[in-house]
Amino acid sequence: MKCLKKYNIIILLFVIVVVVCSCSPNRHLSKNGYLLSKNKIEINNKNISKGDITKYIQQDPNHKILGAKIGMYIYSASGPGDDSTCNFLEKYVLRRLGDKPVEINDDLTEVSCQNIKKYLKTHGCFDAVVTTSFSPVRKWYAPWSYYKRRRVINYNINAPTCAIIDTFIVQVEDTNIEKEIKNFIKNIPQKGEIYNEEHLVKIRNDVSQGMLSKGYYTFVPKYITFNIDTTNGIDKTSIIMLVKNPIGSGSDSVNITRHKPYKISKIYLHPNYVSPQSPDYIPDIDTVLFYHKQQKGYKPTPLYFIYNTEKPAIKERTIMRSILMTNNNLFSPEASQSTYSSLFQLRNFKYIDIFYEDITKEDKDTNELVCYIRLTRNKPISLSSSFELNYSATNDPMNNATNSSSSNLGMAGNLSYSDKNLLHGAEIFTANLKLAAEINSNIFRKNNTKAGWDVFNAFEAGLDFGIEIPRFLAPFKTSFYSMKFHPHTSIKTGYNIQKRSYYERSIFNLNYGYSWNTTEKKYFAIIPLEVNFVNMEITDPQYAEIINNMDKRIQYQMSDHLVMAMRFSYNYNGQQTTQKQDFNYFSFNIETAGNVLDLYSMTFNQSKDDDGHYTLFNIPFSQYVRTDFSFTHYNYLTQNTSFVYKIYGGIGIPYANAEALPYEKAFFGGGANGLRAWQLRSLGPGSSTPSGNRKYDRAGDIAIGANFEYRFPIAGFLEGAMFLDLGNIWTLSDQVGLEGGTISKDFYKEIACGTGLGARLNFGIFLFRLDFAIKVWDPSRDLAERFVLDNAKFSDIAIQFGIGYPF
Repeated sequence: MKCLKKYNIIILLFVIVVVVCSCSPNRHLSKNGYLLSKNKIEINNKNISKGDITKYIQQDPNHKILGAKIGMYIYSASGPGDDSTCNFLEKYVLRRLGDKPVEINDDLTEVSCQNIKKYLKTHGCFDAVVTTSFSPVRKWYAPWSYYKRRRVINYNINAPTCAIIDTFIVQVEDTNIEKEIKNFIKNIPQKGEIYNEEHLVKIRNDVSQGMLSKGYYTFVPKYITFNIDTTNGIDKTSIIMLVKNPIGSGSDSVNITRHKPYKISKIYLHPNYVSPQSPDYIPDIDTVLFYHKQQKGYKPTPLYFIYNTEKPAIKERTIMRSILMTNNNLFSPEASQSTYSSLFQLRNFKYIDIFYEDITKEDKDTNELVCYIRLTRNKPISLSSSFELNYSATNDPMNNATNSSSSNLGMAGNLSYSDKNLLHGAEIFTANLKLAAEINSNIFRKNNTKAGWDVFNAFEAGLDFGIEIPRFLAPFKTSFYSMKFHPHTSIKTGYNIQKRSYYERSIFNLNYGYSWNTTEKKYFAIIPLEVNFVNMEITDPQYAEIINNMDKRIQYQMSDHLVMAMRFSYNYNGQQTTQKQDFNYFSFNIETAGNVLDLYSMTFNQSKDDDGHYTLFNIPFSQYVRTDFSFTHYNYLTQNTSFVYKIYGGIGIPYANAEALPYEKAFFGGGANGLRAWQLRSLGPGSSTPSGNRKYDRAGDIAIGANFEYRFPIAGFLEGAMFLDLGNIWTLSDQVGLEGGTISKDFYKEIACGTGLGARLNFGIFLFRLDFAIKVWDPSRDLAERFVLDNAKFSDIAIQFGIGYPF
């Protein structure tokens, strides 16, 4: 019977393939056109990478998914002609989801040849010859008629030799700057190296940027030229780098001047600029001089504020703290960029325009600039909301493990308010109201007896407030740090109520912390005070009995507790915003809790409760140290396909006044962003097996895991993914109810494994994700039975929904 089912699946897949492939793309080609099947590159030079040449080919064939051009066949299912000749299904479904068959374009082929020649020239192949030819496509398993209108473009490249550098000479017309110019050349081409124009471009950019950093405001790359001399043979190429002087703008057209540094003479700042062309234009009414001292040891800098209103919306001192260039100092592109970045992080300006005007009136060793800063404000107040629905076909075992024929309907809503200039100092105030509920389908049955709160499987309501201040508050003074690090102080507080069928929990939290960036990629945060107070009330007597018979660890998690912690965080994000290229993301956190309260209790001989715990307001406080990390690597295989993997781990150690980590600080397995073949909090710890109707989440002290995901386009805004998830959680000691959960030397045998396929709807701003995962290795089973993929059923597929990529 099983064998018959397998044959049925194979036959079904064969039929689907035949139907899809029967949608011929030829109907979308011109009368004498050919479908581009493949680009093939042949080159007789091992020093040139074929992969680099591919980037300069203007036409790519339709992309493949698992070896098949699915997108092309979807599009080909529509009729021939343009969109105006199609019906609704063809125009808005097949053509939007599919990819139009790529027809060979002779003009683009010629452009590709020219681009390849230019590339080869930049790598020393000055006399390269690029020709093209076309080859028919034949497959042994298909008739010739199916492929007769498909062609492979062969790019044949004859470039047997590359230029070899013999000498590199630097000539500077202005001897006054010759030493500085040579200091900025970080990597001089050496004798015997293959000529590479990219190397020369980098030298030119390095010198140009270096001269700008020294105050040479008008120094641009065009003043640097390279003369390539191959008269002695291509294997003895000579390069002369010439740095020219600028040409004067006087009446004498051949008047030659020299490069000079510039200093900033004045700084004008418009805090509420409106373009004269705008219908909301407001004329200027006043200019006021302020003096600002950036840091201790700096001289005061005069700043001229130009007003078009009587009172500015943002206080002058808030803006002045972000002005990092100084009067009478040399022009600095770094200071200019840091000023722009510091003003941008205030999040109050829609447009920031910084420009300079040359006001030099006579010949001096140093010229003068006036700096203008124009700030256009955005709307400070915003209101947003979100709403979501979710459905599960069976009950959550945490709520009703005995009834698997019912279903759950969940809904959640969020209302957010934001004021980006609360106290006129660019303070960002936020308030969020959250409501969520889940009901069971049984309440719609005739024999339903539930009413009031009992109709909810789960209910949650929360309100939180926060304010973010663009500077460090006490004990730091603004004169001791620079705003180029984007310092922020955040204060947050909130209250949350959670009600389930067997318990009620209320949580109060307070958070005070500092954050800053040392570079655009490195982020730091220190939270010296984080308070969480959890009030727990078990409402189900049967559940209370279960908990009372469990280990103290679980009893502790399901009882009142207080956490007073401090935390340090570091994040590194190597992503480039301007282009897609490989990058890494790394995060690290470490926190500790309860030490101050424990020291206080011991110092003043506080009494302990019946369980041997120190308390504050009759509530036991947690004491632990916890750390975690994650490392993610993004590898772009092509412009639209990528391979991403993530490695993560963490450990939390309770001690002294606590037997276990607080519930909200424990590690959990499963879920849409973890091991997707398991529901959240249903995996582990270790090889422990849930038994009976035990309604408690499965938590651990240690987490180890990895995720691997291959992402690829399918058609239009539809993307696909193949993934493999590994990992588990463990406890540090034996726990009643979690037998087998303790980590040991054989922990690798308890690493769960799941795999699956995913679909993503990528609309640019939002990405909706649906993952279908199935278990491969289940550590909750006996060792000989842990490989479960061969016995998997359709009902074993776990469906996970999420917004955004999982990592």
